[in-house]
Amino acid sequence: MMDRHRKSGKVGETTEHVIAGCSSLSESAYLGRDNQLAKIRVIHQQTAKSYKLLERNIPPYCRYGLEPVLHSANMILYWERSIITDEKVHINGADKVLIDRGEKTTLVIDTAVTLTHKVLKTETEKITNYQKLALEIKNICKINNLSVHVFVISAERVVTKNLLKYLENIGLTL
Repeated sequence: MMDRHRKSGKVGETTEHVIAGCSSLSESAYLGRDNQLAKIRVIHQQTAKSYKLLERNIPPYCRYGLEPVLHSANMILYWERSIITDEKVHINGADKVLIDRGEKTTLVIDTAVTLTHKVLKTETEKITNYQKLALEIKNICKINNLSVHVFVISAERVVTKNLLKYLENIGLTL
């Protein structure tokens, strides 16, 4: 008798497989968990707050609703939105894209939850995958400075050493 995961039918219903490695859960359960991570870590809320895209009476993170687009005169913050580009790109959207039209800068911000042994690999893959999208945004919006920040955490709460640097670069702290 072989051990199989009940949902995906793949071999091995291990804890790691169920909490972060099952392809049949990746489109639903993991997406919700990743969005919850972004809420809990308050990345969206704090980014919007620090760039003055939210009013002063900001609800606590547990009641904070993620708006797909927040904007002011010079700033736009996209959440889970596809970006129309001139060239076809494999990945055409990130968790968050912050465009500062006044300073001509853009931040591409993405979060991911993965298995502990895949944290570094996931971070590297995501940064590589977003380079073409970043270049397209830079060309379309006439951006001078563009950076990609990826927040990767394992299901067991392991992070890369780049996490603090990325948070600092977008004006956030733990």
